[in-house]
Amino acid sequence: MNRKLSELESRGMETTPSAGIIRRLAAYAIDIAILATAVMTFQFGLQAITGGFPANQLKTGPQIEAWVLATVSLPTWAYFSLMERSSWQASLGKRLLGLRVADTQRNRIGFGRALLRTIVKLIPWEITHLSLMLPTPLWSEVVSEDLRPGLIVANVLLVLYIAVAILTPRKQSVHDLIAGTVVLGQRKSPG
Repeated sequence: MNRKLSELESRGMETTPSAGIIRRLAAYAIDIAILATAVMTFQFGLQAITGGFPANQLKTGPQIEAWVLATVSLPTWAYFSLMERSSWQASLGKRLLGLRVADTQRNRIGFGRALLRTIVKLIPWEITHLSLMLPTPLWSEVVSEDLRPGLIVANVLLVLYIAVAILTPRKQSVHDLIAGTVVLGQRKSPG
């Protein structure tokens, strides 16, 4: 193994290991905290400036889902896609924890690949939004006898994503496999 690493280093190739699931989940938690703070600041700020608009106008599930899509989902997709295709190759959470996203040859990814990776990664999140809002917002139902199957699907997908990341040799989750990416840890020092 050391000879192989030395050969890679002598050819100028990086020997950074794939990142483990705990660091990846911690980075994601940091990113979600950053995004939640930014989204809530924007939404509450807008409501304070406008006297409650548009929140006081959102009555139906589709209206609320459109608001969530515009103010939560799209900014989140942009955040991950733009940050992971940047020269940092990492969101703020990944950068703080010494992680970066690359293609399978360990090169920087383009915006299209970063966007694909992000959309697939956030499918469980989007299914949850849709399940909570449609056909009517879950909290507006007096007594709900209906099971919202989308919530089960979203949780099964989350477990699948984590299991795949644990079981694949390069610690790739479903979104990494589909987008052809890996999450790398810090460079190993020779010796």
